[in-house]
Amino acid sequence: FRAALGSQFFIGKNFGLAATVKFPTLLNASQDLDVTKVVDLVEVTVQDEEDLDIDNFKLPFEASIGFKQSLFNNKLTINADYKKVFWESTHQTDNIGSFKDQDVFGAGIEYLNNNRGYKYLQRLRYRAGVTFDNGYLSINNKSINNQSFTLGLDVPLSLQNNSFINIAYSYGQRGIISSSLVKENYHMITVNFSLENIWFVKSKFN
Repeated sequence: FRAALGSQFFIGKNFGLAATVKFPTLLNASQDLDVTKVVDLVEVTVQDEEDLDIDNFKLPFEASIGFKQSLFNNKLTINADYKKVFWESTHQTDNIGSFKDQDVFGAGIEYLNNNRGYKYLQRLRYRAGVTFDNGYLSINNKSINNQSFTLGLDVPLSLQNNSFINIAYSYGQRGIISSSLVKENYHMITVNFSLENIWFVKSKFN
């Protein structure tokens, strides 16, 4: 279990602020170890142990803040947020590096012609965004940064509710070519559903 709090504040109809905090928690863990070897096509068990004690893993305190601004009669929305993750306070290390505080920045825009328009194309949502993350690991005093650019499209499923198929494409870069590290260029396609409906309600007419 992990406790979290969040709050939203609206200044007028078109500007909003939000903030969240997530409190530290401890993940208890154990390990099952099963080691075998094959000699002359015969499998031999070398080691077989269960419920070995290993170090617990700590999830740190997180704090984030962001804003949303609607423009042009709510057709265009811009938003940005910042998150700080305090990994250093956990005093943990990794086999390949040490944990460090993490900063995550994000910004995006969304265009929607008419949320209740009768024409299908009017209810499509177009999105674009960028993110930058300086990572939570430091290897040879080098951070594993990650930056990406995303394009997205929300396809409505019905006129009566706000159910969508969300499709997004992202291109990003992670890492750095320095100090025996590698740089990764990646492409990612994401598809998910956002469903809204009223169940178990019977319509009544007089």
